[in-house]
Amino acid sequence: GFSLSCLFKFKQIRWLAIVPLAAQLLTFVILEFVPFTKLWVNADFHLYESQRQEIVEKVYSGELVPNVEYNSSLIALGSEYSKVSMGGNEILIQDINGLKYVFFFTFRGILDNYSGFLYVPDGGDPINFADLNEEDVTQIIKYADNWYYTSHH
Repeated sequence: GFSLSCLFKFKQIRWLAIVPLAAQLLTFVILEFVPFTKLWVNADFHLYESQRQEIVEKVYSGELVPNVEYNSSLIALGSEYSKVSMGGNEILIQDINGLKYVFFFTFRGILDNYSGFLYVPDGGDPINFADLNEEDVTQIIKYADNWYYTSHH
């Protein structure tokens, strides 16, 4: 509203009349073309990479074992790791053909909607984890050796 009304006052306020409209257009362009989700995922990966690696090592050494009564695949993390797995501060462990996969949530939705970082051991394949073999609803992006960003919706 305001940006259009300024255009009708062009004779009075000259080029200042286009400032509100230009600001709205710039905002639209930024929202449309800046990949905010990708930037956030990249930042999250790099901010907590060393803590996640430390947790994986503790899982492999046996120091961290499933400890959630209602699910034998979940490990509730202590408060020192409060930012590495969202939606409950839990990680998901899955043993597939003798290989341990470790999943850290970035989003934990209802039923089978989730996203996060998956540690895949040498010799493993992220497609083997949980339901990531459902091509039409799954995204798998390699982030580093053994690390993948995955989502399932």
